Amino acid sequence: MLDVEKMKNTIIQGDCLEILPQIPDGSIDFILTDPPYNIGDSNKLTKVGNKFQTNKESWGEWDNMNEKEYLKWIEQNVKEFYRILKNSGSLVMFFDKFNITYLRDFGENAGFHPVNFYALVKRNPVPNLRKNGFTSGFELAVIFNKNKKERKWNFLRQNEMQNYFIYTIGQKATNHPTEKPLQAFERLIQIFTDEGDIVLDCWLGSGTTAVAAQNLNRNFIGIEINKEYVEMAKKRLKQHPLL
Repeated sequence: MLDVEKMKNTIIQGDCLEILPQIPDGSIDFILTDPPYNIGDSNKLTKVGNKFQTNKESWGEWDNMNEKEYLKWIEQNVKEFYRILKNSGSLVMFFDKFNITYLRDFGENAGFHPVNFYALVKRNPVPNLRKNGFTSGFELAVIFNKNKKERKWNFLRQNEMQNYFIYTIGQKATNHPTEKPLQAFERLIQIFTDEGDIVLDCWLGSGTTAVAAQNLNRNFIGIEINKEYVEMAKKRLKQHPLL
């Protein structure tokens, strides 16, 4: 088993399903994560820097698995999340909105209690240049508690406790194609953790979860398989004033 104390505030490059089984039972306070959505073969547009690209151009082959294999992979991760969370812990996991009911089912089957959905709402969604449908204006996460009675919950101001966060895309710290808004992640970490707690993100990407945790005097553990993104996250953390 890995020593969680030694893992605090580190980024581990590797496959999450190889690393998660090495994390001890009940050792993590909160999991906030955003897995690949398995849409790498899509021609939908995403914004990278100041340019529009298709998902194929942004992600290539790494976000393109057989659907059954992908869902089985997600389910395996969710089971590990349940095992490593403390009884008072929670999981907030973003997912493709077309498949989000699978995620809810996986969570319940693992033992989690679904609490709510959480939406990131875009003020300026990527235009639908083909004019053949709606623009994609939001992303969804499912909020799970491990235990109904023993949960950590910090109620903030009323206007901060809505289950959505409105933000402007394009205002990013990196060129990662799916970087999430830092302020939204800070708010979620404030609600579900206390200072000194351990926040895990096993698809760390550009490092938003790590930066948010550090801003709030929480510890983070990041796992990321892509070397380029590991270096991106490390560079971002080095620029952070608390380091």
